[in-house]
Amino acid sequence: MERRADLAAGNEAVFVLSQYFTLFTNLHQQAYIDRAALVRKNNFGREPHYTEYIGTAVGWNSTLRLPFDRLGFLLQTYDPNLLGRLAVLDRSIISLLDAQQTRNRQHENFQRRLAEFESHMAEGTIITFEIVETHVGRDLALQLEQLTKFILKNLPDCLKKISRLTGDLTALLSYEFPFGRPIEINFKPAKFIDVDAASSPPPTWRKLLRWLVRLLRRRRRARASASTAAGAPDAPIDDAAGPD
Repeated sequence: MERRADLAAGNEAVFVLSQYFTLFTNLHQQAYIDRAALVRKNNFGREPHYTEYIGTAVGWNSTLRLPFDRLGFLLQTYDPNLLGRLAVLDRSIISLLDAQQTRNRQHENFQRRLAEFESHMAEGTIITFEIVETHVGRDLALQLEQLTKFILKNLPDCLKKISRLTGDLTALLSYEFPFGRPIEINFKPAKFIDVDAASSPPPTWRKLLRWLVRLLRRRRRARASASTAAGAPDAPIDDAAGPD
């Protein structure tokens, strides 16, 4: 039962990481990559000013978090450092979510002050970014600039880490629980993601054991497909049925 609970916690963590990856991929693509491309298209290739990135809602359920209270078993695996790496990643994710939500609020304040400023300007007046920053308030402009730079710098790196650690955790679960049913999620990395190698490879005997279990499963499925008997199907191999 304990091993089943550990595998369930690992699967839950993989699921949460996949949700993070989807959320941040969509945010990065829609709010920053696509927006920058549109600004360049409309301004003869000019790079976007930080004020030109619009606010984007983050549809995230704050109750969906990595189950650290049940991931302690990772310390007993061939890659005990994975738990620490997941903890560092979790802090990075929360920081980015907070930064994006704070930027959304500051962008709204910026737009409100800008609208008030523009309402007093004569029609046809040319307004530069420097003039806007002065009249909107350098305090607000500086906060918006710093938040935008923080997100642009750290969001791609966070996506890279999510992709890497999801792969590491998925592989670890498949080696540690070869008779179980770990979730397997393989992201298709975006062009900007440079996926590093795993920090700690599994021992050779675990690789061989996983290969053998998968071979047996393929043969069982093949026999089940070829059989026309009306009897009950073979019972699935269960990780709780015996030790690794």
